[in-house]
Amino acid sequence: VRFDGGSFTTLTVDDGLSGNAISCLAPAGGEALWVGTPVGLTYYDGGTTRQYGVEDGLAGNVINSLLVEADGGLWVGSAGGVLSHIESGRVTQTLHLGDGGRDQVPISAIVEDGRGGRWISTNFFGLFHDDGVSQTAYGGGVGPQGMRINALLVDREGTLWVGTHESGLSRYEHG
Repeated sequence: VRFDGGSFTTLTVDDGLSGNAISCLAPAGGEALWVGTPVGLTYYDGGTTRQYGVEDGLAGNVINSLLVEADGGLWVGSAGGVLSHIESGRVTQTLHLGDGGRDQVPISAIVEDGRGGRWISTNFFGLFHDDGVSQTAYGGGVGPQGMRINALLVDREGTLWVGTHESGLSRYEHG
């Protein structure tokens, strides 16, 4: 649904969306946007659409979260505990959140850490940090490991805020 100041415009699968249930949105520059659904990803530029799915290299079709990087790259979080990276219209990289049965865990949020890395949250396996070289799972009193995380935010000072499903709001100052 788009509001132009006077009326709403609604887009559906009939207009080229991957699905009608929208799970996440991200800006793509100008009037364009990325639309994540439980059945794929759609790029919409205000007039035309392009769908992305596993056949295009995405790790999964159930899209739960999106992060647009400053350079225009897009990280796509799927239900399989895997992130896909899209640059210039094609999937260029996948990032697995390790092993240990995380293959069915939805990635619920992705945010940049302000230092070139990403914070990644999941449902039921907690919080991860990826610095581009390695990943760290946060638990043991440091972060909400094992909690269902719904939202992440890094504020202007670099503090990570973690919104959970049932355990409130956590704050983590990454030193």
